Amino acid sequence: MGIGDKVTELVRKARDAGFLEFYEVNELVRSIIESSSEVNAILYRPGEMPILVNAAKEDDYVSIALLDLNLAEEVGAKDVPQLINGFRDLEDITTRIGFELYGSRSIAPFLYPLYLDETSKVALVVLGIKSAVSNQLFNENFVEELIEDLRFNSDAYIFRIIDALRVSPNK
Repeated sequence: MGIGDKVTELVRKARDAGFLEFYEVNELVRSIIESSSEVNAILYRPGEMPILVNAAKEDDYVSIALLDLNLAEEVGAKDVPQLINGFRDLEDITTRIGFELYGSRSIAPFLYPLYLDETSKVALVVLGIKSAVSNQLFNENFVEELIEDLRFNSDAYIFRIIDALRVSPNK
């Protein structure tokens, strides 16, 4: 089973779990703004793998996490033991690292653990990004810019997160 198959399986699981499905960012944003609870969604973009979204309004801000399924990567884990040892907690571990590295920009890139092949020591991860913004600033442009930032800086984010894992395996 290749990367595409694993990603497709994740989307199927999201659908089965009742994730809302959107084809336009403005519809997604409206749903988040109007919701009184957490929103889990799949955002489809023409010609691309979808983006999984988790968002919630809390007091006077919106917290949002985007998992861009276009950014699935196989990572050799033999010199990064934390990828294997902390695989189940990888999202939490790497969110902390992402916040330490980029919190001054009000973002936290993270790695989502998708699949681990312990025999070949290869991890399949998906790059995502978390942020929080005031209700007044949360709009379609904010979400589009977050997606653009994630894609534009994806190589740097992955490299710096994995490098931090390599240097500090006890994170």
